[in-house]
Amino acid sequence: MTAPTPFGYFDLLEALPQPGCAVCRLLDHDVDRFLDTLLFEFPVDPIMQNNFRDSRGLCHEHSWQLPGYNNALASAILYNAVLDEMLRVSAQTTPAEKQSTFARLRGSATHSALANALAPSKPCPACVVRSDAEKRYLQVLGEMIGEERLRDAFRQSDGLCLPHFRGTLLAMRDPDSARLITTMQREIWSKLKGELELFLHKMDAHYHQQIGGEATSWLRAIARVTGEKRD
Repeated sequence: MTAPTPFGYFDLLEALPQPGCAVCRLLDHDVDRFLDTLLFEFPVDPIMQNNFRDSRGLCHEHSWQLPGYNNALASAILYNAVLDEMLRVSAQTTPAEKQSTFARLRGSATHSALANALAPSKPCPACVVRSDAEKRYLQVLGEMIGEERLRDAFRQSDGLCLPHFRGTLLAMRDPDSARLITTMQREIWSKLKGELELFLHKMDAHYHQQIGGEATSWLRAIARVTGEKRD
């Protein structure tokens, strides 16, 4: 019996021909879909509101993506729940007006207890979505890179950013697959390095050559090393 195609395989096949790191692109898409669903389907859901209370909303990065969805009402409902929780916690753990010297020396100030009580007890929900999806895509790459369609798509792609290439290697168990993806990734890096050096050559004051597609090589080099810029 043929083994079922792992979830995420076809997503990778579709993303690899597009510019940049396919995993970065897919993670942005998954987070975008989660945030869109959150705002348009779950703002009044009791479970989601409780999760939002526990996580103190979204992290800084994902919170500031919310205005881009043009749903102020949903954002207001969710963050109203967070503010309600912050007020409840702060009312239950009010900093003491006076403390003994012994208590201060021990670092047992009540305001420290309040700071701890206000800390999130759960991670940002969008970060959880991103982390789970990242593990899934890297595992699929690690397990399936020897499959013809995925291998050919990878070879013709921009490859992975350094963080996701490292993550894929760490997820791999087959040495042959590791050597295969390393060979292809090195070929992609070498091609980019050639473009970058051509750009440097043409930027030299002694030369006056028209700059072509290599003009963006320095931006692509940043993306290949650090990961794609998030929208």
